[in-house]
Amino acid sequence: MENEEKLLTAEEVSEILRLSTWQVYELARQGAIPHVRIGRLVRFRADILDEWTRSGGTPFVRSREGRRAG
Repeated sequence: MENEEKLLTAEEVSEILRLSTWQVYELARQGAIPHVRIGRLVRFRADILDEWTRSGGTPFVRSREGRRAG
């Protein structure tokens, strides 16, 4: 699986960002961190998370076409 297709769990993201798992879920709930929902599961695309961290971790907003707005 290539990096852009890799989905990370909140636990994996918490290790990368050095946050608690709860904080990762809270950021996702607030729409501040890019995530995808698969049913009740919350996952994070590795490539988009990398882009998000490089941009300084600013709130992530997507347009209706699925492209990053801004």
